[in-house]
Amino acid sequence: MRLAVVSDIHGNLPALDAVIADLAETEPDQVVLGGDLALGGPHAPEVVDRLRELGWPSVLGNTDAALSGLEAIPQAARGGFIPKVAAHTSKILGRNRTEWLTGLPMEWRRRSDCG
Repeated sequence: MRLAVVSDIHGNLPALDAVIADLAETEPDQVVLGGDLALGGPHAPEVVDRLRELGWPSVLGNTDAALSGLEAIPQAARGGFIPKVAAHTSKILGRNRTEWLTGLPMEWRRRSDCG
């Protein structure tokens, strides 16, 4: 089985489009998302919408978790830029997209086809 792991997109739609084009050529058996999908990027809503359309399994990234609010950000990072970026990203994503991202599981497991 050939597995492709896509992560750390951070709202970069042109990069995501390039990865999607490459995956169309390489044709992996399964694509999974490793998190950090939207925070801080210029096209966060478009990235989230595209990924939701694709339906690839995903896990919650640490920067995606920061969209849940200040309590989700490690204490050491609360004084830096992350809270401001998280608040802005959450605002442009809107409630539905933010809830989808922050509701992703912490782990993904695929059952073996071998039984």
